[in-house]
Amino acid sequence: MVRAFIQKGFSFILICCIVYAGYIGVQSFFRNPCALPKTFSVGPIDPQFTISKETVKLYSEEAANIWNASYKENKLLTHVETGGDIQITFVYDERQRTTIKNERLQRTIDEEKGELSTIKETIDSLKKEYDALENTITAQTKAYNARLTKHNEEIEYWNSQGGAPREDYQRLERAAASLETERLSLNANIARFNVLVERIKNYDKDHNQVVSTLNEKISTLNQNTLREFEEGTYDPNTRMITIYEYGNTVALKRVLIHELGHALALGHVEDKEAIMYSVNQGKSLALTAADKEELMNVCREKTFDDIKESLRTIRDDIFLLLKSSLPDTTAPQE
Repeated sequence: MVRAFIQKGFSFILICCIVYAGYIGVQSFFRNPCALPKTFSVGPIDPQFTISKETVKLYSEEAANIWNASYKENKLLTHVETGGDIQITFVYDERQRTTIKNERLQRTIDEEKGELSTIKETIDSLKKEYDALENTITAQTKAYNARLTKHNEEIEYWNSQGGAPREDYQRLERAAASLETERLSLNANIARFNVLVERIKNYDKDHNQVVSTLNEKISTLNQNTLREFEEGTYDPNTRMITIYEYGNTVALKRVLIHELGHALALGHVEDKEAIMYSVNQGKSLALTAADKEELMNVCREKTFDDIKESLRTIRDDIFLLLKSSLPDTTAPQE
């Protein structure tokens, strides 16, 4: 009898707990999580970030207004000077140091891209000069060989005649001098051509070297930057947003919008350009359709069918517990 009494008492307590939990659950269910605005304030900022509290306040208000503008019923987020439901803090650690390194690396990449562009322009110019000089040498060689052949044939002819008359001899002498001048000019062009070939080879070598180092740096930068929103976090237990890094103003604002979204209970979405995507790779501060859909899903009004289903589940759970707490009538009484 004592054991049955204890069992019934324990069951009664369980039923009360479930009823109370069901009541709290229903109350929570009926309450729209976006019905009342959440307040936020700006907390401590590590001075190593070199950003003022006023600037963070301004950016935070802009980030909050992005969500407020997408929810017409009321404000979702409101700034207060101190306290508030959410606090935004800045903690300087290895992540921001890495971001600074990335900024320097990006500047180096931009400089090397400029150097690469200059080298490419020089190579293109040299190749145009190469093509023009090659055509000149080809035409010059052909003309020189034709004149030289004709000149030699004429010399052989007069030699076979025992010598050329004075007038023809003087003409051949002038032709020989002209051919020598042309030969020297041709040799000079060939020498220029060879130097040009070496210059192009050297510039090609420089070009390939810069491309190689540039690709390595771009790969390193991509590995450092294409990652989840580690720039900031939102802890629902402490209700604190902590910013760890940002590369520029747009990046900081995107992180603030993203973490305020988490504070509103929004999860990640699949759209890669969305603010609420898990990887910070977008450039826009505007919400995408996926962001707005997630917001509406969190803030949507419950339908009558939703309410009925919730109540039905609670009723069934209580019924099963009540049934299990009733004494077994087939069991022998003590």
